[in-house]
Amino acid sequence: MDDLSGADLSRLPLRGARFTGRDLSGTSFVESDLRDALIDNADLRDCDLTRARLMNALLAGSDLRGARLRGALMAGAVLDGADLRGADLTGADLSAASFKRADLRGTILENVARNGETSFDGAMLDRAG
Repeated sequence: MDDLSGADLSRLPLRGARFTGRDLSGTSFVESDLRDALIDNADLRDCDLTRARLMNALLAGSDLRGARLRGALMAGAVLDGADLRGADLTGADLSAASFKRADLRGTILENVARNGETSFDGAMLDRAG
């Protein structure tokens, strides 16, 4: 399982999976269970994570440019320092998620759920929707 770029990993039980530093660009994780997964410093450009369960997942430092996270359940996820430019988070649950120092320029943030524990400290948000 060296190169997973472009793979179809949709609807799979991947809870606690370890993808640290992996090239997952263009991979489909539609409706996959990625709770508690370690996906930090990974290449997730143009991934489809629509309705994926990413609760408490670690995505810090990952490249999510152009990723689709529509309706994703991301409560408690850590995306500190991640690059989400141009990503679509429409309808995602961001409750208690952390986006510290993340680049969210051009990111679609329509109808997202967030609470007082959601952190955007130091994030770049100019032009985010």
